[in-house]
Amino acid sequence: LSNLPGMAYRCKYDPNWTMLFVSDGCEDLTGYESSDLCENSQVTYSELINPEYRDYLWERWKDAISAKTILKEEYEIKTASGESKWVFEQGQPIFDEEGNVEALEGLIVDITDRKRKEEEILYLNNHDYLTGIYNRQFLETEKSKLDREDCLPLSILIGDINGLKLVNDAFGHMQGDRLIQKTAEIIKGCCRENDIVARTGGD
Repeated sequence: LSNLPGMAYRCKYDPNWTMLFVSDGCEDLTGYESSDLCENSQVTYSELINPEYRDYLWERWKDAISAKTILKEEYEIKTASGESKWVFEQGQPIFDEEGNVEALEGLIVDITDRKRKEEEILYLNNHDYLTGIYNRQFLETEKSKLDREDCLPLSILIGDINGLKLVNDAFGHMQGDRLIQKTAEIIKGCCRENDIVARTGGD
């Protein structure tokens, strides 16, 4: 178990995820020593889980126990140093002879690098490279989501920069790009947090 990446564990089925055993990978993953987590000596595993995932993870474990299946979930934790990490957990319930949950066992591994790469790819897929606002592909997807009666009333504003070709010809494409960027900044600054600002064309 010491040679496994991440942290192997055995814990009670309670809201604190009271650890009965954690492998030596605990310190690399969480910044805490194994003894700090076992029997909630210094900190509970629940305290490490990002609050927005605690209830969700509890419900997912309830589903896994009810169906007697393996749980596979990704969520965020906070380490002893305050660093946020994305982890992947795979675990299963252990039942006694009467069918009661005796413990939960599994493995938790750090997937922060993978998640960051996924987020970068998602950002590049959804955003315009020049202005940083959303691109046409993202707007088309959002339009289809908003095409529902409960989203009405809905306003769509379409704008075009007059004389951009003239700016490009007279001052060069770098200045034309600067004009596009400044225009995007102004429009974004006039919009609310949930409004969608997108660049749908090349000019």
